[in-house]
Amino acid sequence: MSHGIIIRGTFLGYKSSEFKNNQTGEIRYRHVLGIGIQRVNEFGSISEDIQKVTIRNDDFTNELIQKMNELKAKDVEINVVLNLWEVEGKSGLTITYVPQNGIRLAK
Repeated sequence: MSHGIIIRGTFLGYKSSEFKNNQTGEIRYRHVLGIGIQRVNEFGSISEDIQKVTIRNDDFTNELIQKMNELKAKDVEINVVLNLWEVEGKSGLTITYVPQNGIRLAK
């Protein structure tokens, strides 16, 4: 049995973007997947929130890309960890993919 946080929802896809590290000048890549989570809004109808989940560069493999392509628009569950951060007076929370459990069809 796995312990931790599981996000369940519709797998919307993934995207990658390039950015420059301001301190080193190094070009880096950011990989994010999107999960659509339905909820009942204040008017009683269904709305969808998008939860973005960060994928570490080491975990962004061809195998994962193939799996994500197969699961697009399907209901999935994914294990994540929460990472609190603070930089130059700003703070936030990053939700990060846990590769040991993968992305799987929701039961």
